[in-house]
Parts: sequence; C-alpha cells; structure tokens
Amino acid sequence: MEKSLSLFRLNTSMLAAYGSELVHILTSPSLESYRTNEHIAIFLQKHAQYTSSFTVMRRSNEPIRKFDRNRDRAFLRLRYLIVAALYSSNEDDVRRAKLLMGIIKSCGNRLNAKRDLKETMDIQLLLLRLGTESASSAIEGLGLKEAVTGLESAQSLFYEASKRKIYQKNELQQTPPPSSIKKEYEAAIREIWLFVEGMSVIAPSEAWTRALASIEAKNSEYRAKMKHQKTFREKKKAKPTEEGNA
Repeated sequence: MEKSLSLFRLNTSMLAAYGSELVHILTSPSLESYRTNEHIAIFLQKHAQYTSSFTVMRRSNEPIRKFDRNRDRAFLRLRYLIVAALYSSNEDDVRRAKLLMGIIKSCGNRLNAKRDLKETMDIQLLLLRLGTESASSAIEGLGLKEAVTGLESAQSLFYEASKRKIYQKNELQQTPPPSSIKKEYEAAIREIWLFVEGMSVIAPSEAWTRALASIEAKNSEYRAKMKHQKTFREKKKAKPTEEGNA
C-alpha cells in the first residue's frame, strides 16, 4: 500500500484508535458481503482483543487517591467548622460544638491521616454517631448539615472507587496486557492493507477504491500526528538547554 504507516511507532492508545478507524472503514454497508472474509474476521478479532486489554489497563489507573483527598477535605472542613463554633459568643453553639467535637475525638481527631481501610471504618463510625438524636440536633443548630452531607457523599464515592479498584485489579490479572498481543494485532492490520489493496486490483469496485483511499488518508493523518508529537517532544527536550544558555 502506498504511503504505509510505521505501526511500531504508535503508542498503545494511538494504535487502538487507528484500528478503530479501520473497523469503521471495513464494516461500512458497501462491504457488508465481505464481513465474514477471513482477513477481515481475524483483524476484527485481534482489534477487539487489543482494545479490550487497553480499556482494562486504562481503567486500572483510575485515580483513587483523588477520592481519598476529597474525603479528607470533607472531614477537615467539618472539623474546622466545629472548632470555629467552639469560639462562638453563643453559649448554646459552644455546647453543641463541644458535643460534636467529643464525637470526632472518640473516632479519631486525625482520622484523615490513617490508612484507607482504617479511615473508612472510622468515618463510617463517625457518621453513625453523628446520626444520633443529640448529634443531629447539634448539627442542625450549628447549620452543619451541608458539611455532614458532603462527608457522607465523599465517603460513598471513595468506597465505590475502592470496590472498582479491587474488581479492576482482578480483571487486570486475568487480562493479557496490550503489549503481549501487539505483534499479532499489527500483523492483522498489515494483512488488511494487503487485502484491501489486492481487492482494489483483482475485484475493482467503487467500494474497494473508496476503502483503499480512506485507509491511505488515515495513514497520512496518523503520520502527521506522529510527526507533530515528535516535534513537540524535541522542543520540550531542547527547552531547558535553551533556557540554560540564555
């Protein structure tokens, strides 16, 4: 195929995206009768395996620490609001703040600095104790309902993210990495190039001519993307040197 593409230079995400472009071209209605062709069927299978592996790998990198930071902030916000109420000129507010501060201390004044599992358990206990009648009354009196709801929400989001992380870890262990099937996937892509080019010669039709032109256009597009990335990397690499010489 004229103007082929250096597949080995594409990173994982770009190779998956390029394959998806080919899938779109090969599954067009005009080529419906060739859907079961051996070359196309093998490519579609390899593409599905590669993208599935890539998706699992990408999901496994979900930033669970972000949810933990949000939970810490929600706890600290509630604690600081209660501490501020301790210095109120209103005696009732001071009494309410002391009650709530006592509950926090019983669960851990710095529970945000604990390990994930312990923090999860302690916050759950804190929320349970804040749900008692006396604590709820104090929360209402100090106008802290929104802060408590924020902590509940942050705790729930972290817990759900933790469950997904465990599932994704198991899924990742059972799924081969994209690198392990990359060569087979690239070989299937090259076979498609040869197949489409061959069909445009031995069985010329508007459908095959259009498919060939579309693939060549995509190859040009991805070569341009790689060139742009290379230029960007070179400029970024040269920048510290230029600044040092200034």
